[in-house]
Amino acid sequence: MSAAPAHAPVPFAAGDVIEVDAEHYNYGTERLRLRVEEILRRFGNGWIEVHGVEIHWTGADGDQRFAAVDPAHVRVTKRARRVA
Repeated sequence: MSAAPAHAPVPFAAGDVIEVDAEHYNYGTERLRLRVEEILRRFGNGWIEVHGVEIHWTGADGDQRFAAVDPAHVRVTKRARRVA
């Protein structure tokens, strides 16, 4: 399956925790779990560059991280509280 079209809405927001398998982000060697802090840009192929904090398997915060993710393969595991 290919990336979402460049005009598709972003399926997550700042504050959400996302998971992406290694083959669906640059440059992955294992599943990425990230609390998104910023959505930086969308590339022409539909992938999205994000900045956030990696979440370790223990649940502890890890390092700051930049990644380009294929939004068609992102799973949102926790939604940030939205203020109306």
